[in-house]
Amino acid sequence: MHVIILNEICEVLGNIRTNVMALEQSPDNRKELEAELQRLRQDLADLEETIGFNLLNTSAHISGRQVRKDEESLSALRERIAGITRLLQARQQ
Repeated sequence: MHVIILNEICEVLGNIRTNVMALEQSPDNRKELEAELQRLRQDLADLEETIGFNLLNTSAHISGRQVRKDEESLSALRERIAGITRLLQARQQ
């Protein structure tokens, strides 16, 4: 079960990286960036909820390595959100 969740997290992060890189290279795409930012925030909330549920509500053992990977995934997603937010703020000025 945890391997499936980890694979899903990796797939989501891979898609996010691809989408964000494409958006950052476009010169005039404020609406697209705002839509991507909204989607990233929803993805983050979903991942936090899934990981939190697995940590708190399952009886399965979750290794420390898996917990670190989950935290790294969440951290990468938060960094992407912060990057898009900074990009939008810079374009606003």
